[in-house]
Amino acid sequence: IMPASSLRNSSTAEGLRLHLGCFDQATKGRVNTDITPHLRIAQVPGLARFLYWLGKMPPHRLEQHQRGVFKDLTYLNVTKPFPYKEATFDFVFSCHLLEHLFIPQAQTFIGEIFRVLKPGGICRIVVLDLDKIVADYDPPPSNCEINKFFADAYIELEGGSGSSILGDVGDFAEAV
Repeated sequence: IMPASSLRNSSTAEGLRLHLGCFDQATKGRVNTDITPHLRIAQVPGLARFLYWLGKMPPHRLEQHQRGVFKDLTYLNVTKPFPYKEATFDFVFSCHLLEHLFIPQAQTFIGEIFRVLKPGGICRIVVLDLDKIVADYDPPPSNCEINKFFADAYIELEGGSGSSILGDVGDFAEAV
C-alpha cells in the first residue's frame, strides 16, 4: 500500500485524483501513473541524452526528458492490484488505456478502480471509437453504390438477362 505522503501533491479542491496511464500527459493535482520505461530513464541522470546519442530516442522525447515530463510519474501496472487503500480517490481518469488490455486484465483494472474510488466518486474512462475509426478509414458506400453492386452481381448470375423468378434488376436493387 502506498504511503499517504506519496499522495500529498495530488489533492485538489475537488478531492484526491488518480490519472491512470497518463504517459506524457501528466496533470498537476493528480497522481499521474504509467508503466512506460521513460519513468526509469528519467531517474538516471544523462540516460535520455545517451539514448538519443545512440539513436534510440527521438529528439522530441529527449526534449520531454529535459523538461522533466516523466519525473513526477508514479509507476503503476494497471493489470495488478493498485497499491492504494480502498476508497482513496474522489476521481479516477483513464484515457486510451482500456482498449490495450485483454479481458481478464481489463476486469482487474475496472475492479481496482472501483475499489480505490470513494463512494460517490467519479470515474471517467475514455476509449477509442472503433466504429468511427473504421468509418474514417473506409467510409461505407452509399446505398446507391451498394444497390448497383448487388444489381450488377445479380445480372452476372442470371447470365445478363436481368430477369428471373425474383423479378427484374430494379426490384432487386430496391429490395437490397
